[in-house]
Amino acid sequence: MELTDEQLIELENFAQGFNSPKDIAKVFGKDPEQFAIEIKKPGPIHDAYQKGLLLSRFKLNKSIVDQAIAGSTPAQATAEKLLQKLENEGYNYI
Repeated sequence: MELTDEQLIELENFAQGFNSPKDIAKVFGKDPEQFAIEIKKPGPIHDAYQKGLLLSRFKLNKSIVDQAIAGSTPAQATAEKLLQKLENEGYNYI
């Protein structure tokens, strides 16, 4: 399965909204089951979807950290969980 460069950009944008591969497939007029398989394979479709997800994750994490620095207790607790996750994955932030 191939997508045009324009469709890959659209895919990235849809992924930023946390849309499922099956829902995105419907927008592109592709078979949802096949698209869900294709998105897991290495290549441009997978890369565009992952990039969109990661960009949104970055924006969310940055917002949490900004709120934590500003004194939000719930955001501080969430930020601490994000740091703990990094530690558990072997990344030391200190």
